[in-house]
Amino acid sequence: MASPFSSSVSVDPTNQLKITDLPEVLQLLRRHGYYGTSYDLAQTRALQTTSYDLGLFLGLSPATLDVITKDTKGDVRRCLRECLTKWLLKADDVETKGGPTISSLISALRKLGENEAADGIDMEMHPACRILAHYYSNRFLLSVLPELGISLYGAELIQKMIIPRYIQGESLLDEIQAAVCADYKKLETFADILCKYRVTADIGRAIMRDYREAYGSDDEIGLKIYLPKSVTSELYLMQLKLADTFFIVRSILMRNPQSPSIDIIKHVLGRYDMTLRPQLALRKDVHNILQLVRENSSLDDVSMLEYLVNEFNIEEAKLVIEEYKAAIEKLKMKLCQFLEKELLKVSSLLDYITIIVDKDTGYSVLKDVQRLSSAVLSDDVRITVVRSDYSMWEDSKQESFTNTYVGPTVQSKDTTLTTEVPAEKDEDQVMLLQEKVESIQKQLEEEKEFHEKEKQFIIKKYEEEILQQKRDLIQNEERIATLTEQQEEVTGDLKHKTEQYEELRSDNELTHKQLEELEKELKGEKLRKRS
Repeated sequence: MASPFSSSVSVDPTNQLKITDLPEVLQLLRRHGYYGTSYDLAQTRALQTTSYDLGLFLGLSPATLDVITKDTKGDVRRCLRECLTKWLLKADDVETKGGPTISSLISALRKLGENEAADGIDMEMHPACRILAHYYSNRFLLSVLPELGISLYGAELIQKMIIPRYIQGESLLDEIQAAVCADYKKLETFADILCKYRVTADIGRAIMRDYREAYGSDDEIGLKIYLPKSVTSELYLMQLKLADTFFIVRSILMRNPQSPSIDIIKHVLGRYDMTLRPQLALRKDVHNILQLVRENSSLDDVSMLEYLVNEFNIEEAKLVIEEYKAAIEKLKMKLCQFLEKELLKVSSLLDYITIIVDKDTGYSVLKDVQRLSSAVLSDDVRITVVRSDYSMWEDSKQESFTNTYVGPTVQSKDTTLTTEVPAEKDEDQVMLLQEKVESIQKQLEEEKEFHEKEKQFIIKKYEEEILQQKRDLIQNEERIATLTEQQEEVTGDLKHKTEQYEELRSDNELTHKQLEELEKELKGEKLRKRS
């Protein structure tokens, strides 16, 4: 049987440690300072308690450990040996802790606080685990890991889909460590994921560099494809078109008097994706809600926005989305034709494809190239997209628009011996630092340029909308002025007629008095005539 101590260990039952490996396990622990050959009698009790705790972390039950403690009667070596024996025989809950593997042993040692022994075993047994172990103390990485849950789950680095606020980075890194110990190639997958996000790209590149040094080309056959700058330029324009699409849909919603209320929009989106409900609760207007929708969309996936528009049957917005979808499909077809043309130059079956883009390409475009390429190529081929200034992947002096066939390279996987890389000269280190600073400055400038263009684009749209509102306001003011003038005319006529009425009423009163006087005179004359 091939010894598990000469290669990476899998959690597959056929490759787990067996009871016959007990002597090697004991020697491995002693080589790395865990329970040496000599003990201080004053420390015996403390050491035996540590063996008890180690057994718990390995999956042994308290009942089993109590029996071992009683039987060994303070014999530290025998206590450790009996604990490991039960572990190798898969007693109690050992299987639920990953089974008897180097990975689970290292994990138990770390939980016990025996980090020096765990690191030493990692270094000897498993370079991939050793590389990853360096990042347990990286608080920044641990804080952002929950935000990468979807990518980690899709790459089978963690077992369950998680909600970021309900999981700790340490727990995720433990799961990633287990996956890497089971299959060292998963470390490269993890590095690829980190490289796709600007905030974790430096960590991803460092892990990838260490991985390449430890494992080389991994006997795989690959193809390098240099993507024309014209394609990345079209991707950049498509990003602007996506921003324009969201802006237009938002404008349609805001000016439509029959648009649904904020609460109804939140309810519909929450029904579409339940995980968004906590974030939706914090959004106060249409602008902020659509910003959340955009954050959960991608260049070739606006399904959430489309669902919202279709749910409320907003015909004008439907046309905008259909126009965008047609444009992105056209771009995907162009990218597919280019990649297929490059693949025809190679007759062999490929394990991976490395797509190299211009060194000035922004992170957002880099991510879109990865996504669109994965969508148009076979799932059996691993795709990595890098910029030409990432020396850890390829030499940046390669000629553009050519492809290079990478033949298989064999490298020994014997990890019991490691070779230290000589330190570089101070001048080289200074030069590398200068290059890195220039690279970071360039990245910041391009990100700033992109956001500035997007800002100007949105400002222009706002100005056009404000101008239209001003035109509408002027028209309304003119209408109001006309109505006011008509009102004044009517008021003037009414006043004139009122004056006429008052004159007539006065004349009528005067005439009425005159009649009364005439009647009195007539009565007086009649009385005189009678007398």
